[in-house]
Formats: sequence, structure tokens, C-alpha cells
Amino acid sequence: MSVPPPLRTEAPALRAIGQEAWGTFLYGVSRPLVQWVAHAFALACDPEPTWVDFRDADAKPDPLGPVRLGKVPSSRLYVAVRSEGRPHAEVPSRTLWTLIRPDEAKESVLELADFLRLPSRVQEAIGAGGGSGQRRVLVVANTDRVREFYPTTIQGIRPFVLTALRANLVPILTSLPPIVPGYLALDHVFEVRGKSLDDWREGSLYCEQAPAGSEFVPRQTFRLTSIPEIVSVLAQPRE
Repeated sequence: MSVPPPLRTEAPALRAIGQEAWGTFLYGVSRPLVQWVAHAFALACDPEPTWVDFRDADAKPDPLGPVRLGKVPSSRLYVAVRSEGRPHAEVPSRTLWTLIRPDEAKESVLELADFLRLPSRVQEAIGAGGGSGQRRVLVVANTDRVREFYPTTIQGIRPFVLTALRANLVPILTSLPPIVPGYLALDHVFEVRGKSLDDWREGSLYCEQAPAGSEFVPRQTFRLTSIPEIVSVLAQPRE
């Protein structure tokens, strides 16, 4: 039986996930803990990240999460209930050619098709947060609530990820388990290991996947208390 790698005492700065056009996936059994870790990742790259919040039908924010506790300003918050999280039907190519210049490159048509398939609130968030200049962050929280509407393969999910990357955004997606293979379409994948938000000091961050050139390395585990950006977020009073 192989011995798991030991906990590392020092982690790379979380801003490493935003060094290139990379997407990040965070998952774990505690929804509020995963959300707060995502918030820490986002703030490490962008002081004003945009946040898409997928919610259950009652449309209330998750208790104890950063949205519920006012850490995400309403001007950067886009709420979508589960029924609004479905991707739109694929737009026929002949329709797209009526919307763009006839000499547009085929690649641009395909990119537009991918964008138009995204849920409307996600399109709005990308339009508001993306653009030229410094790469900004887009958090898409609670993707497990809309998982059944999307492909389960890497090839099926990657086009949606690329849509955010093309808009000069760092997409950070969060989910509860169980997860399907499509999550590996994100460049960085981390498991947030912790039972609850109250027990976060006993938790850890496991790097399951990282792209070549990243400061993170797969199969490394870090205590949450060893990551200053996470400590600065989780150690603050949340009332």
C-alpha cells in the first residue's frame, strides 16, 4: 500500500492560480467552508471578484457563506436559481452568421456559440467582469446544484471553461461531492478537506490537479492554517 504524501507546511501563494489563463475547481463536503476558501482564492487574485450564486428554489443565500454574511457586494453578485442554471440550446450556425460580419473567422463563430449556451446570469457576469487589462476573477458557486444539466466529460465541459478564459477571467467553480469526470476540465483542482466551517483549523487543501508551469504540484496537501490568504479570511469574525 502506498503511503500518502505528508502535509506540506508551506503552500504557494494563492495568486498562483491567476498567473495564466487557468480555471480552478474547488470541492468538499462542507458547502460554507468550500465557499470561504473560494472567496480567499478569489481575493488573492482580484480585490473585487464577480460571484455567480446557484441556489435552490427558495433563492435564499446559503447560511454562513460569504454571500449571506455580506462579503460579496450586490453590484458583483449574480443569483440564479437551479432552473435558471441550464445551458441554452445550441444556436444553429446559420443563425449566428446573421449576427456577425460575414468575414468573421470560423473560430469566432464557435466561441460565440459557446458563450450563448451559458445561462443568462453567467453571461451577464462574464460581460460585467471580463475585458482587457488585468485578469479578473469569476466565482461560480454551488455548481453541484446544476450538475445534471451539463456534460459529464472533460471534452463536454471544457468549452464552457474556455468562454470565461477568453473574457480574461479566472474562473473558480465550487461544488459538493459526488463529482463527475468533467471537473477535470478545470486546470487546477483542489479538494477542501474539512468537516465544517467551525472546524476549519483542522482542515487541509489537497491539490488533485495542476497544469504544467503552476507553482502548485499534484498530490500535495497543505493545512489550511498554513495558507495566509485563507487564514486572513477564515479567522475574521463572521457574525
